[in-house]
Amino acid sequence: MPARLVVLASGAGTTLQAILDACADEAFDARVVAVGTDRAGTLAQRRAEAAGVPVFTVRLEDCADRAAFNAATAERIAGFDPDLLVLAGYMKILGPQVIGRFPTVNTHPSLLPAFPGAHAVRDALAAGVRISGVTVHWVDEGVDTGPVIEQAAVPVGPEDDEDSLRARIQAVERGLFVAAIGRFVRGELSWEGRPPGTTASGGPAPEVEAMEAHANGGIVNGSGGVMSGASTTEVGQGGTGGGAVPGGAPRVDAPGELVATGHRRLRRALVSVYDKTGLEELAAAFVDAGVEVVSTGSTADSLARLGVAVTPVSTVTGFPEVLGGRVKTLHPRVHAGLLADLRNAEHAAVLAELDIEPFDLLVVNLYPFRETVASGASEDEAIEQIDIGGPAMLRAAAKNHASVAVVVSPGDYGDLAAAVRGSGYDLPTRRRLAARAFAHTASYDAAVASWFASALAPDETAQETGWPDVLAAQWHRTSVLRYGENPHQRAALYVGEDGGGGLASARQLHGKPMSYNNYTDTDAAWRSVFDFADPAVAVIKHANPCGIAVAATVAEAHRRAHACDPVSAFGGVIAVNRPVSVELAEQIAEIFTEVVVAPDYEPGAVEILSRKPSIRLLVCAPPLHPRGVELRQISGGLLLQSRDALDVAGDDPSGWTLEAGSPVDEATLADLGFAWRAVRSVKSNAILLASAGATVGVGMGQVNRVDAARLAVSRAGDRAKGAVASSDAFFPFPDGFQVLADAGVRAVVEPGGSVRDESVIAAAREAGVSLYFTGVRHFAH
Repeated sequence: MPARLVVLASGAGTTLQAILDACADEAFDARVVAVGTDRAGTLAQRRAEAAGVPVFTVRLEDCADRAAFNAATAERIAGFDPDLLVLAGYMKILGPQVIGRFPTVNTHPSLLPAFPGAHAVRDALAAGVRISGVTVHWVDEGVDTGPVIEQAAVPVGPEDDEDSLRARIQAVERGLFVAAIGRFVRGELSWEGRPPGTTASGGPAPEVEAMEAHANGGIVNGSGGVMSGASTTEVGQGGTGGGAVPGGAPRVDAPGELVATGHRRLRRALVSVYDKTGLEELAAAFVDAGVEVVSTGSTADSLARLGVAVTPVSTVTGFPEVLGGRVKTLHPRVHAGLLADLRNAEHAAVLAELDIEPFDLLVVNLYPFRETVASGASEDEAIEQIDIGGPAMLRAAAKNHASVAVVVSPGDYGDLAAAVRGSGYDLPTRRRLAARAFAHTASYDAAVASWFASALAPDETAQETGWPDVLAAQWHRTSVLRYGENPHQRAALYVGEDGGGGLASARQLHGKPMSYNNYTDTDAAWRSVFDFADPAVAVIKHANPCGIAVAATVAEAHRRAHACDPVSAFGGVIAVNRPVSVELAEQIAEIFTEVVVAPDYEPGAVEILSRKPSIRLLVCAPPLHPRGVELRQISGGLLLQSRDALDVAGDDPSGWTLEAGSPVDEATLADLGFAWRAVRSVKSNAILLASAGATVGVGMGQVNRVDAARLAVSRAGDRAKGAVASSDAFFPFPDGFQVLADAGVRAVVEPGGSVRDESVIAAAREAGVSLYFTGVRHFAH
């Protein structure tokens, strides 16, 4: 019976994929029975789901404490009865509840015992070693202290940086890890009975040249200026303001404080937040670690109620908060404490001379300007929410990230609490936090600038047209896609800072990760079905409909939409404007489909569709309103337009004019109304044939309307006779209309407006076809 593996992963899942690939070979004699994650939506999770492997998620933030997290994780693992627990890029430290219960194996990107911890590759480079490597080891309660199973050396090249060395280590790591797992499966490894520091065979761990080089002291560059030649445990003591060690570098506060990874302890913090979310967790960490906290106004009151000994900012500045709080932190004793670069001996001397204490941490979030404007507040109320001191402090701390950590989001308080209780943040983390701070202030400034340009002080053109002279917005990356339209193109998904809803914020329930083309096709499908009030289904391929239909149920609508062009529907995208029923799910499961998107799924529908490992199942909220602004990039610029919508008088049959033939009956008029709504989803030039609330032929994307009509009639075949037709724009000549009349179409709706309308009307009268004009067109390029 194959060995049962449970794999824990937190990120991209490349090591997980190597294990899955190995298990695909029956000779390996193992299978992955479950994959666990500590957060939802990871690429590792998607890899597991694509392979049909069950996934469970246990989040630390959902548990009362770390012990509860470990207990919950252990129970989920135990439910799969594993023979071996494998850590494949899992970013949580596990306690005895897990590692004391299951044989657990991990890898580390160094030759342990050298360079344990989260920054092994960086530390090895900082120490100047000539050889690094990979270690596969059993996991115990220490950090990378478990018994060694396998090791492989990787030379460090003279041109190596952290990324290049890590890439070469990872290339070796996956093969070595899979091989070690194979040894366990074959019974060549024993979990119990070996002391830490021994190999799997019980002997001493191999001599490591990297460890010798590290112990002898390489060039170590911490954020506090540790001198060349000093090991990471030989840093002298002294205050930041009390002078400098030989060579001009300022002293640090404690032995080992500034190590090769650039950690800085967080002992003095300035906290000023509008959003008080998460302060309880932060306050507890401040109290536990004895952090000196300086704060302002209501933040100081909140922290004091939570047991923090708070120093008011006015005590630091010697100046009261004035002008209703407009001026409180704009003072040299605040900004010098944030901007002093503690690597700079001159800065340290100035602080000492002026008796200014530096800050190690700034926690700030800004006034809710965007929310205030959205609420319909008055001009004065909105202006009062333009933060001045907050952005100034954020920019100061972010600029000085070498010496100060800056946190803007309550979502980062969990990591911050851990850093406060531990050794602080390392330099790369402070850089990332600084980048977030600059992005936060940039977004804030963009919101203010946009409001001024569009609402408060529009120029003359903006007053006349509604288009402001300044367009400011910020987009945030939510995922990196495998590639773009073609494999040689790079691609990523970004979402607007307001979260905006829509497909970009859809929740994926099952299937492979979305691709660039999946997104474009699904967006076209999602827009099209919400043009209808009745249950509707659209089948889309290459952003064009293979079929659209409405019916009493979504299952019936799907059958009729699919029947329009079943050949093209293979590998398409299906959008539904109602929850997916079990009946519909069973129909879709019989057809190769890339994506299904719906506002919800009825009980049992997801389980049916999930039998297909690759199909992507999305839940997406219906559009809030049809209008809005859409953007399209051109070379060197950006085009904006109000989004096309079916909301003008000419979109309702009651607003049409009959130009030829007899008035049609109610059922035919309903078909014409359906065809007119459906043709909006077709790329121009567009002709659409419909019957009984379903498309029967679609001609799209042609460079002339005659070819579009021929294509629609060709796809409809015999179904064209007695159908109705719609055209997204006028017929410039009667020839395109004549193609429809010759095929037996009984009624046509089009915008009208051509200089040759009379010749088209004459052709309709001669053919006995009812012709309606809408007075509005719906090009879609």
